[in-house]
Amino acid sequence: IVQAFPERSASFQTQRFTVMIGIGNMPDAGYALGRKLVAEYPTDIATLRSLARTTLNSPFVQKRDLDFAMQTALAADALGNNIDARAAEVVALAYFSNGDREHALENQERAIRLQTDAVLLKQYHTSLEKYKTAEPGPIPYQPPHKPPTGPPVVPSTVPVIPAVAE
Repeated sequence: IVQAFPERSASFQTQRFTVMIGIGNMPDAGYALGRKLVAEYPTDIATLRSLARTTLNSPFVQKRDLDFAMQTALAADALGNNIDARAAEVVALAYFSNGDREHALENQERAIRLQTDAVLLKQYHTSLEKYKTAEPGPIPYQPPHKPPTGPPVVPSTVPVIPAVAE
């Protein structure tokens, strides 16, 4: 896919990273890919934000590399000259995930000052309240939902229609 659509390479590789550190349960290889992507796309602020956010926010990540996420979030913020609202918001999440409420609040408030989109602004305010009240730390792992195995269960309330002989 990357070869067929090279202009979307960063996006596809970031999706691969997301699967690898999440439901693929390949954290070592996933973070190696993440570091490669940071080196390959050092000026792509969206990719850097996405790598950091996925590491910090995906509920399917069993092993969170908080150092990788913090470095990547700070790199994105620096690329945005500290005036990119989405980068500031990811930095706030990185600080909160690392247990630093004070810096999380400081950066979330900066993100709120910088954000102009009403929908994102509402989400940022929700996060700010969380950072004020919740215990700082990484988001806990939540195993992916697996569908039940075995034959399908037919509810007893479904009427059975007898076959009609012709």
